[in-house]
Amino acid sequence: MRQSAVYPFRYYGGKVQILSWLINQFPKSFSFVDVFGGSGVVSLNVVDRYKRVVWNDIDRNVVNFFKVLRDDSEELIRLIELTPVARDEHLAAWEYSDYPVENARRFFVRMTQSFNNYGLKGRCSWLGGSLESKKSRAGYVFARVKGLEEVVRRLQHIEIENKPFHDLIEKESHPDNFFFVDPPYLNSTRNGSAYAHDMTDDEHERLFRMLDQSPANAVVCGHRSDLYDDLYKSWTRKEHIINNAYVAQRGCDPQRTEVVWIKNHYPTNQQCALFED
Repeated sequence: MRQSAVYPFRYYGGKVQILSWLINQFPKSFSFVDVFGGSGVVSLNVVDRYKRVVWNDIDRNVVNFFKVLRDDSEELIRLIELTPVARDEHLAAWEYSDYPVENARRFFVRMTQSFNNYGLKGRCSWLGGSLESKKSRAGYVFARVKGLEEVVRRLQHIEIENKPFHDLIEKESHPDNFFFVDPPYLNSTRNGSAYAHDMTDDEHERLFRMLDQSPANAVVCGHRSDLYDDLYKSWTRKEHIINNAYVAQRGCDPQRTEVVWIKNHYPTNQQCALFED
């Protein structure tokens, strides 16, 4: 029986839909180092597989959320449960607060009540559900709140970092470590950006050089591009096609190909569906 993936909210570029397939590409190692941690959906679902798990992100808003959720979970969850799913609440959540717990609550509101989960950058539209989607935004938020206690339990076993990728890779480059790397998609492979912190092509090249020269194993996520095909040509490439029902409703191609580039190891022999979408 498949279990449900544990995560606090959806995230732009997140890997919920391919999580089972993705984890099957991971090697055994002592430490799992999530370089661009985002919603934590990968780190939170491998805590039982590695002796040490490191989650990192450069965005202070998501780092603050996870630190508050770990250290002051009772108060944060209480405040989130009292928060209505409402357009005005979503609008107010874009204002900064000097109080870390309130900032964490507002971040959760942005991430769960924003159109297409685009709560990372700027002000975006509120999404309260629609007849087309046949889904209640309040129901979605309730499900995410209900799952926070399990997120808290797993966070107790995760180290939280707030470093640029190059600093973290330099610090954690060790043969017993494994880097999971899900950077912002290349500009050439997407339309626009919902990232709070984007990356230039030069930074993508620097990322490759550091990973390629590191003694640690690594798996890199992305979309195919001329740049990545050239950089990672000596790594193993694997592809996975996913279907997006929401995109199909808008008359667009529902299929998207997610790619991983694998360094220095082979995937585990046990290829199984671990999680429900």
